[in-house]
Parts: sequence; C-alpha cells; structure tokens
Amino acid sequence: DQFQAYARDFPNGLHREEAASESIRLRELLSEYHLMLADYYERIDNLEGERLHLRLAAGEVLQGQRELANYVQGTASAELAAQRLAALPDAGGTP
Repeated sequence: DQFQAYARDFPNGLHREEAASESIRLRELLSEYHLMLADYYERIDNLEGERLHLRLAAGEVLQGQRELANYVQGTASAELAAQRLAALPDAGGTP
C-alpha cells in the first residue's frame, strides 16, 4: 500500500525502482509465509490446514482475504503453492 501511494504521489520519484523491487520482495515473502505454515501442517498430518495455507499462498480468495490474494498472485511462491495444491488429494481422498 505504501508503494502504491508513493508511486501515485511521486510517479518519477528518485526511489521508485527500489520501492518497486521491495514491494515485489514483500509480496513474495507473504506467500512464502503461508507456504511455511502449509509445511508445518503437512508435518503434523493436518491435510486441511496444509490445504488452507497452500490456497492462501497461491492467491485464492478465502475467508474475506481478497487483499492477501491480490498481494501474492503472480509471485513465484504462489506458483509453487498452486503446484503443491494440485498434487494434494482432493476432498474425496484421491490425488
């Protein structure tokens, strides 16, 4: 949000490229955070917890988390999360 405000207020700002780069890095870290939570739930054999955090990491809109989804969509971590999610068994128990 701060980057968007900076870019809007200072479209030719001195630190625009650096701010854009940091914005991308932070979006990636947010998705990675949910991947780490998915890893935890996988370790404790909680498939639903793992699935939930993979969906959040992938940028799906869940539980009113539209803003989170907008931030992480398009990141490398979101792509990885989507791949891992596709490999999980579905709710019926088939891979």
